[in-house]
Amino acid sequence: MRAPEVYLSTEGFAVPYEDLWPFLNSSWESLKNLPLRHVGQTYLLVVQEFKLNGVKRVRRALLCMIDPEDYRVYPHEDTFPEGVAFYREIARNFPYQFAPVMLIGEDEDGVLRRTEPVDPLFETEFYGIRTLIYTAKVRGKLPRDMVIADGHHRYRAYSMEGEVFVAFMDVNDPALVILPTHRGLKVNRVLIKKLLKNGNVQKKVLRDVRDEHFNRFPVVLKGRGARPIGLNFNVKDGPITGVPAHLSDNVFLGGRYDHIVGYERHRREALKKLYDGVYDFVLLLRATTPKQVMEVARAGLNMPRKSTDFFPKLIAGPTFVR
Repeated sequence: MRAPEVYLSTEGFAVPYEDLWPFLNSSWESLKNLPLRHVGQTYLLVVQEFKLNGVKRVRRALLCMIDPEDYRVYPHEDTFPEGVAFYREIARNFPYQFAPVMLIGEDEDGVLRRTEPVDPLFETEFYGIRTLIYTAKVRGKLPRDMVIADGHHRYRAYSMEGEVFVAFMDVNDPALVILPTHRGLKVNRVLIKKLLKNGNVQKKVLRDVRDEHFNRFPVVLKGRGARPIGLNFNVKDGPITGVPAHLSDNVFLGGRYDHIVGYERHRREALKKLYDGVYDFVLLLRATTPKQVMEVARAGLNMPRKSTDFFPKLIAGPTFVR
């Protein structure tokens, strides 16, 4: 790893990752006209403060450049050629990287713990997430094996061109959170009854939906006007078998993604759309853990789509590096 040459947007340009793809699709060439101030060659430390379920959390990430040939970086999902080509075009026509790829790994050397903030560069808040960026003094090194948490297309594209701008996070950090992504279904009751007869599915009718149910069941099925059903599964042990999205999409639905017509971050919103008639049924999922993502990726497997909603997202900018 190395410290990047850092430039700072004098106008405070920053885009949360939730809005990055729409921005790049509509106006990435506007980046060429951004006024930048040269900061120098330095590592960066990102500190994000947020509340989740009423608990305040603080997450740290080390920003640096890596040579992909020096590390084993595992994906956990497929990339699409058009997405990679899009980012390669940006890489070839814009001399800076500004949206670090999120990597997670075992911080055995304690590089994150020992990284010290030096000078504050930027502070902002998006969607209730306070983000602070500092120049940093770094001791230690990154682990040899890391997994892409967010930014698969960017990593693939920039690694074809040379070094990649990354944000490293410790997989054991309690503030490294993955939110569940619930599935909204358009499917009739006859098919649901047939799916529930699958010999690999164990079911238990519940009175209602409660947080504690997800300690016992990776998936809870809820239909409009019907009691929820907690689902467990008889499947062979393996890295992917404990992933709730795999159990819901590939085991229960049998890989029929066409039955899924919506994805919801919040359980309350999924249930509201169920009651409003947007969905016929919802599959409410337990959250995937960062450790599960590591295990699946290292085994050379891919997660189902919408398996990993890492929270909070990073921001693109205001630092531009090369």
